[in-house]
Amino acid sequence: MSRAKVILIRVVASFVYCLRRRAILRVKNKWIVVTGSVGKTIMRQTLAGALRQAKQNVVSLKSNYVNELGVLCTLFQIDNFSIKSLRSWWALLTKSPVSGAYLCIELGADFRTDILWFLKRFLPYAVFETTTCELDWTQVLQEVKVERNTLQHGSTFTYVLDDTSEIYVPPVEATKTFLRHEKIELTEEIIPYSSGRLVQQTCQNAEIICDTYKVTPRCLTYSLTRCLNTKSSRKVFLMNEVRPLLVTPAFLYEPILAQLRQLDELYFVGNKQVYAYLKEQLRITYLEGSDVPKWKRVMQERIAGGESLCIGIKVSTYYHLEALREW
Repeated sequence: MSRAKVILIRVVASFVYCLRRRAILRVKNKWIVVTGSVGKTIMRQTLAGALRQAKQNVVSLKSNYVNELGVLCTLFQIDNFSIKSLRSWWALLTKSPVSGAYLCIELGADFRTDILWFLKRFLPYAVFETTTCELDWTQVLQEVKVERNTLQHGSTFTYVLDDTSEIYVPPVEATKTFLRHEKIELTEEIIPYSSGRLVQQTCQNAEIICDTYKVTPRCLTYSLTRCLNTKSSRKVFLMNEVRPLLVTPAFLYEPILAQLRQLDELYFVGNKQVYAYLKEQLRITYLEGSDVPKWKRVMQERIAGGESLCIGIKVSTYYHLEALREW
């Protein structure tokens, strides 16, 4: 997102907050804030699902990342807000804010300094920090890390999911007792996976698993395990780098090297430093992004020739994923 757009969103949010301040201050809610480099959206959706399962009143927008304006949209229960829409503006300026609810939001993405804006106006009830990149990519990321620490200070509860044993091995479990009668448990069964982002299709003797979730350790492991568990005689897997990118590759890949070695063919597209590490550990072939359509044609020819294949595809949209959807 451009800096100009970030500033515009902040200015608009501040303006709306000033206009609706009296109504906002009259209501009492519990803000559940999720922060971190990777995994915020799925953690927020999981928390919201767990609270709903516990029969609590919950607001969590259908959209992904929640910025300053999204904070207010959550409070006023407005999904799909558009600055260009008069209906969105009418709702934001006239709708009554929700009261007595858990409001689940995401803040503090890498390169986004929106936490201090939130803290000047609201108090978090609980903070959940997911996987975090500990290396300083830029000065901006350093500022984000400082804001994340500020967000956690004085919060009722902080759960940091930043350990490979927890990232890779399901179920991910976290328990937080809010009050005596409030308890949520985060388990594998209630973690949401959006429909359409993981598609498995059959093409002659081949199984193709196309997974468009972000390439986080957890999602990569899920897709890789699914591929290895098919009955196809030959397992082929195409992937790009795991996020967060600048965490040491060994930290991210060592827990799954044994699984990767079970593959018959492994292809990699993306960051060459990550590829250099994997090449030392595995039999792996590098593809440029422009090579992906050709790779697909070769696989289609092998399928047409009668090979029993499972083709696992765990590649983000940055690397010509659109060419891999239809087989």
